[in-house]
Amino acid sequence: MIEIKEEQVGINLPLNEIGMVIMQPFVELCHDHGLYRWSDKKKKKQIERIIRTIEIAKKAEHGCEKTHFTIFPEYSIPGLEGIQKIEENIRSNSWKEGTFIIGGVDGLTKSEYYALCQGINTVVHQNNRPEKVRNRQMINCCITLVKTINEKGDVIIRKWIQPKLCPSWQEENNISHDMFEGKCVYVFEVSIVNGGVFRFMSLVCYNWIGPLGSASGIFTILQKMNALPGAKPYGKPIHLILVLQNNEEPNHPSFLNNVYRFFNDKYPFVIRDKSIVALVNNAGDSYPGPCKKYGYSSLVFSPNSTYITDGSPPSYAVVTKILRGNEILQTCKEALFRENGGCIHSFRLFHPQFIDRTPESRRRPLRPVLVYALDEKIKDPRTSGEQVPAVVKWINDKIDLIDLLPFFHQCTGQLSNLIEKTLDKVIKEIKWRDEQFLTKMMVFATADMTEEKQKNVDIWAEKENRSLETVIYSLVMSSCSNVVIIRNAPGHACIKQKKYGSVIDIVVVSGGVTHEQNIAHAKKCCPGRKERTILIISRDQNDNPLTDRDKPIHEIETNIKYCGFYNLRGCLTSSTLEEIREKILRSMGIYNE
Repeated sequence: MIEIKEEQVGINLPLNEIGMVIMQPFVELCHDHGLYRWSDKKKKKQIERIIRTIEIAKKAEHGCEKTHFTIFPEYSIPGLEGIQKIEENIRSNSWKEGTFIIGGVDGLTKSEYYALCQGINTVVHQNNRPEKVRNRQMINCCITLVKTINEKGDVIIRKWIQPKLCPSWQEENNISHDMFEGKCVYVFEVSIVNGGVFRFMSLVCYNWIGPLGSASGIFTILQKMNALPGAKPYGKPIHLILVLQNNEEPNHPSFLNNVYRFFNDKYPFVIRDKSIVALVNNAGDSYPGPCKKYGYSSLVFSPNSTYITDGSPPSYAVVTKILRGNEILQTCKEALFRENGGCIHSFRLFHPQFIDRTPESRRRPLRPVLVYALDEKIKDPRTSGEQVPAVVKWINDKIDLIDLLPFFHQCTGQLSNLIEKTLDKVIKEIKWRDEQFLTKMMVFATADMTEEKQKNVDIWAEKENRSLETVIYSLVMSSCSNVVIIRNAPGHACIKQKKYGSVIDIVVVSGGVTHEQNIAHAKKCCPGRKERTILIISRDQNDNPLTDRDKPIHEIETNIKYCGFYNLRGCLTSSTLEEIREKILRSMGIYNE
């Protein structure tokens, strides 16, 4: 039988905004004698990353007075040592009072759990006491720490321990240690400076969907909350539910369906119209980048919330159909963090209960969202410690996914070395370009880029992916026979001719059905300058060669040259460096100028 225990915590939250920091670590567990826990080799590094997260939370660069909530996902805190390090760091004067740290602890033995529960100012429900745990059971729990200072000026760290309510399949299938099943969920209530209240709770991953009594996961908990003393007749609100995950399939229908149902199923005495479900997951890799598993940490809001939900704000998406690959959340509003690799998110949350239903009060749910690397030594534009524009994230991820070298598979020897070296140079230059350049690059490269797509990177798909590939391949080929400069180019790049010192602007276009459409788009985007030549490289829908029939019949401009992407690719049949350079120049119409 699950109990709901309400806990009033004597701290205040500000009226209009909440500072939050969420760690998204790459969790590397070992199966140590049947326990899911950090190995000694990995534990030290993870504790260093936890301390880094706390330091980021201290700085509060999200703009709030302090970081009110610092969150660590399931299994991300390495046992008693990890908890001790957290407590040591928040006990210092530099960590502000009236703040919460909430995190999932890796697998504890009964003796470790006993030591944790015996700590000073530690609250454990009577049905979760260590005496209830059998000798060979593992405890997977989350911990909530609150720092306050009493009237004497003494620092007090209070801790609430909440074991996971039901095991996941991996934990269920553990043949050496079964998991202790918790019997209590804490609902914390704090004051807001205007006299209102803020109520929140935490669940550990599978508790969101797993079997609990007569219903599954969250719905058993909602049944219990619906019957809490004082809930009738007006109801009690829940403002935030933290779901701490180690979830390999965060877009699985079971999880997302339960999120949708949380906001829409009828529990009349649990007020959820201003609730947030925070799905806080571990990363799919230790480095930033696209990941097939884990990640997809997000905040999901009621369909009734008044947030603006169009466009592509930095660091997170509000239009999530393509990113998630489904529309299960339907009318729910969402802030989905785009980074699924290892990172730390620091942001200011404008909670829906603080936002009036007036035109002047409408806003996005988060601003700013700063994305930091797990380790300071990691240098990547996707974890710069700043807001990450959507186009920067999209292009860097796509570059990581594009398998570029097979495109040049027929090249061997010196030619292969030249291609690889050039490819590496072009990719590095593109990856570190700013939002303005990258947006222009994609608008120029895609002949039918609509105004809606220009504003919303999160709906880009295969056509935009093909445009990016075409730009990269074209610039690599161009660089094999010319000095190509990408930085500050009016088009995609410039060719600087050594012999005469003249400059040719390159514009690469795909997306149109025909070459004619691509050429018209290129001229519109980059009309050029009288003293400079423009080279338009076109790739039509069917990868056809560009012929004289595809060029404008009445060409007035004499400073425009045309090259088919298909024709450029044909240069790869060369056997020597001199041959490929000569072929590329001829296909571009440059010859030996």
